[in-house]
Amino acid sequence: MVIFMKSQGFEHLIMERINLNFHKILPMAALVSFLSAVAVYFSDIPKLFAYLDFAISILMFLFYMLKNLLPPKLKIITTMMIPIVLGIFTFMDGGFSSGTLTLFLISNAIAVTIFGRREIIVVGLITIASLLFLWRWSLLHEFQSNPDMTAIKWIVHILLVFLFVFIFYISVNSIKVYLVEKIEELEESVKLTHKLAYYDNLTDLPNYYYFMDYLSNLGTETGKNGLILILSLKNINMINAVYGNDEGNYLLSDIGNHLKAILRIDEKAARVSGNEFVLWIQEKQGMEEVYIRKNEIISLLFHEKRTQQKHLLEYYAATAEATEKSGSYLDCYRRAQIALTYAKYVKKESMVHYDQDFDERIKRFTALKELLKKDVADKENFMVYYQPQVSTKTGLIEGVEALARWQTSIYGMISPGEFIPIIDNLHLHESFGLYILELAVQDYSKLELAYGNGIKLSVNISPSFLMCDDFEQQIVSILVQNNFPEEMLTLEITEDMIIEGVDMVNHKLEPLKKRGIKISLDDFGTGFSSLNYLAKLQVDELKLDKALIDQLMQNEKSRILIKTIIGLAKQYDLKLVAEGVEEEQQYEKLKEMECHLIQGYYCGRPKPLNDVQYQD
Repeated sequence: MVIFMKSQGFEHLIMERINLNFHKILPMAALVSFLSAVAVYFSDIPKLFAYLDFAISILMFLFYMLKNLLPPKLKIITTMMIPIVLGIFTFMDGGFSSGTLTLFLISNAIAVTIFGRREIIVVGLITIASLLFLWRWSLLHEFQSNPDMTAIKWIVHILLVFLFVFIFYISVNSIKVYLVEKIEELEESVKLTHKLAYYDNLTDLPNYYYFMDYLSNLGTETGKNGLILILSLKNINMINAVYGNDEGNYLLSDIGNHLKAILRIDEKAARVSGNEFVLWIQEKQGMEEVYIRKNEIISLLFHEKRTQQKHLLEYYAATAEATEKSGSYLDCYRRAQIALTYAKYVKKESMVHYDQDFDERIKRFTALKELLKKDVADKENFMVYYQPQVSTKTGLIEGVEALARWQTSIYGMISPGEFIPIIDNLHLHESFGLYILELAVQDYSKLELAYGNGIKLSVNISPSFLMCDDFEQQIVSILVQNNFPEEMLTLEITEDMIIEGVDMVNHKLEPLKKRGIKISLDDFGTGFSSLNYLAKLQVDELKLDKALIDQLMQNEKSRILIKTIIGLAKQYDLKLVAEGVEEEQQYEKLKEMECHLIQGYYCGRPKPLNDVQYQD
């Protein structure tokens, strides 16, 4: 049944092809039939055949003139009836002859070759009916030209025609079936090749080449404004490393399935690289509606759907508009890529929309990369600033946080917000982290002169540095070489570490804690996992995120949250540091809430050691 249905489809294509070429020969067929009619008319052949040839020429001419109005099958079947009609009149003129049979067989052979089963049966029945009619007609008119054509011979001739058509049908049909099977195999092969070339095997989404093709074809249509959105998963490689590739592949496949489920008919999505997806969102009622739709897609992909997932997928997102004045759609995609590159360079995890300044900023970023690689390798042009941490009980400075600064020869002082993303981009966390720790530890004797003996030193440690195989040995080596009191050191880590797994982080921190080194959890209170992991993670100190402190005096909910965290810190016997305190009101409120330490501009800005006023 499948083969038969396939065959019908291919017969339709064959019919269209024959119809196309049929129109090309119709004028010539009409001319030949007309000339034949003239020649027959002036010969000894009966005038009936001249009239038949003339009628055929008129028919061919009409078919040509009405070629776009008449169905292909009607024209071809009608044309195929011509040999049968000629065979009938040939018989009526001279009796049964090989010419009559030949004309009948030609019609049937063409029908078997071209048409499907139904049409073949129709032509065969017409042929048999014509032969039976001629048999009856010959009996009525008592043909003398063929006195030997008895009833038996008529039956034999009819059976021979039937046998010929049947054998010819079996042979041609076998060839058709074979060809259909081979064409079907070729089609499947082409489909597979197309899928491998234009679709992603993991998510079954279109790939980069398909999407570029789509944008190119979209460019041939006018008036289609919209937005290109690129999403790059930030922590998928970390998930692969910790939980295995199967887990990462599952998350990518899940995003692909969800994208296919939420996309509208005029939207398109593709997976263009390992952790990168791109979407085309078409305008319908204005660009404002497009941006609302963009936010809706991101919410469905990363927020609403994933509240129950054990992994919070972090991402970079970049957009660029495609309008009549913005150039081609491919240019729009290039601008979105530039915006994504900028987002990755500056570690901006919120949405980044393309800006013309990005090109220049990326050029600057590229230049800074080269300078930074050299300065980290040569251990020069970096310095450490120190910001005090003040006790709310005594008003005295109990500790300082070491903050890296970079003074370049070309661009001057570069802020951490600009050069830390370059450190991440170059994967220099280990060498840079050791370098800054060494500078701070070497300054410790001067810090004691400036702030008093027993001053505590806090140093930030990046997640990548913590995960190094010899992390503990390198930290201890620097402390021992500089004769640093280990109990005076606090290493600040961030919640990014938790993606590695609490057990793994604790395993890394445990040897350091045994040596008396303190661990502080930075930016606490705004991450997704803070309260979940507080009881499990082996830390000694919490640092309240500046975003919470900024809302302290304006937002009652923020005050309640801070008070709750202070209560938790007491219950877990953890020290609490409030970062980013800039106003006296904030300081007094935190003091009233019994927060242990205050750090921020209100208590003192970060300063180089040379600018610190030494105690007597």
